[in-house]
Amino acid sequence: MLRLAKMHLHGQGCDRNLPMAQEWLRKARYMGIFATLEEIWAGEPEELEELRAAAMARAAKRKAAAAANASAAGAVAGVGAARIS
Repeated sequence: MLRLAKMHLHGQGCDRNLPMAQEWLRKARYMGIFATLEEIWAGEPEELEELRAAAMARAAKRKAAAAANASAAGAVAGVGAARIS
């Protein structure tokens, strides 16, 4: 599991994917193998921070888009209810 986390963290044989690397670390922890991203990271510490910041920005963007979609769906549902009454 740690090898899979490291592969996703470094993009070895797959796309670089920090959330997937974290998921494999969670699975390893569940099985009793404890490690952090810092322990399996082979690059410079600044690169890991940049990777984390980019992943957080993507997650915030997805969350904002989901909130906008939910808001638009609520507005459409309200319009339909007004027509029925």
